[in-house]
Amino acid sequence: MKVLLVNGSPNKEGCTFTALSEIAKTLKEEGIDSEIYWIGKKAIAGCISRALYKKTGNVWTAAFVNGLLMTIMTVANTTVYYR
Repeated sequence: MKVLLVNGSPNKEGCTFTALSEIAKTLKEEGIDSEIYWIGKKAIAGCISRALYKKTGNVWTAAFVNGLLMTIMTVANTTVYYR
């Protein structure tokens, strides 16, 4: 089994990363692999999402979705489909 830990902080290696690292350490001690995925600094919430939705009909950018799916595919070692 492998666990995907998602870091939603704009700071790649800040407090959230430190907390997730502690979780990853504990998981490793229990024989469970994990990977930390950093969402990044791009705004995806609030009025920016509404503006993006009005423009594209979707709140997620293709680059964000593709990056996340590639990480999931790596963690799961399987194919993930997204439309």
